[in-house]
Amino acid sequence: MPVPAQLDWDLWQGPAPRRPYMDNIHPYNWHWFKHWGTGEALNNGTHSIDLCRWALEVDYPKSVTATGGRYQFKDDWQFYDTLVTSFDYGDKTVSWKANRATG
Repeated sequence: MPVPAQLDWDLWQGPAPRRPYMDNIHPYNWHWFKHWGTGEALNNGTHSIDLCRWALEVDYPKSVTATGGRYQFKDDWQFYDTLVTSFDYGDKTVSWKANRATG
């Protein structure tokens, strides 16, 4: 009989193609694997950028630039541990930084 965490895992995967149970993913670290997540930019960054957009009363940016990489951690995560993103709205700019390299 599967352990409860494995049962939760099967239910949690929803419509995504099934992957074997891994105890370092569920319930939170799924964000760092491309099969289910989008890294920190779309995990928490989305909320920060939305607040900035609302405060600045802007809609879509004219351009977005981002630079980053894996500089600190040597684990099985599939996304950057450091990312700096700039959203250009013409006369307004929003910068967002994710730095997981410090823990």
